[in-house]
Amino acid sequence: RVATDADWQTLETYLGMADASNTGERGTDEGLELRNTDLWAVDGFEILGTNTSGFSATPGGTRAETTGNYSNQTFVGFYWTATENAPNAWFRAISYDTQTVLRDSATKGTGYSVRCIQE
Repeated sequence: RVATDADWQTLETYLGMADASNTGERGTDEGLELRNTDLWAVDGFEILGTNTSGFSATPGGTRAETTGNYSNQTFVGFYWTATENAPNAWFRAISYDTQTVLRDSATKGTGYSVRCIQE
């Protein structure tokens, strides 16, 4: 199943985030712990994560709802949750240039990646 907002908050809290229910950029180094140690590149430079969590986040960028154009494929990972924040849905963003994790909501037509949980 697709991870819920609560699943993400559980993971973030496990990694040491003090208040995973806040929106915006949160945490200290949880984004760094979630990023894999390869594939993150900007202008020919790789800025890698530590992947100490074993999550292995990779950058997938986003697909614009209105144009269908892709962007940010090598330096930001956007991940949908299965949790609505009507009329939007919650997502997480992990970027090459921050150690934090962004929690926000966006229109459901935007193309983001998902992470699934095996039960």
